[in-house]
Amino acid sequence: MAAPRYVPSPVQQRKYYQSTRKTKHSSGVPRPAEVLQHNANQEGTGHPGPDQGYALRLVKQFKDKVFLASGEHWEDAAEVAVLTALKRASLFGRAPCTYDIEVGLCIWGYLDTNPEDGLIDLRKDNFGHIGSAHNYLMRRNVSDAISATGLKRSPELIRMDYEQNWRVMIDPSKLDES
Repeated sequence: MAAPRYVPSPVQQRKYYQSTRKTKHSSGVPRPAEVLQHNANQEGTGHPGPDQGYALRLVKQFKDKVFLASGEHWEDAAEVAVLTALKRASLFGRAPCTYDIEVGLCIWGYLDTNPEDGLIDLRKDNFGHIGSAHNYLMRRNVSDAISATGLKRSPELIRMDYEQNWRVMIDPSKLDES
């Protein structure tokens, strides 16, 4: 079928669109919000990682395996485990997995049928209603209280450290900061 006379032939068409010139962002980073390396000197910046919300789904699998002392609540134990798991997963640069949640519960003694009284007192003093408190600094203190170098170890070694002396992994002085 022939084209009408007012339709230009393909040879006559001009380029109507031209992309704009790309400018480099002033910070020098191609994606300004991307964190390329964590600076340990920046307090309160957190530990970013991918797909962190997945930890909230994973922690539900452990509800029947957690041992709580009188006066403790599942929501608080779950929140502390998620905070610990997110820190561990972000140190590896990946999304949280079941082992991260297990490590989080292990470090704070929630998988132990008979944890030490000192650890129970620490949990009761600092984790009461942390699952519903909406307090960012309280959550940051929980995350900061755990040794980053210790979290990079395998779950078996972390479990052995807990059984020998749980104080190796936790710095209680960081929990008191507010």
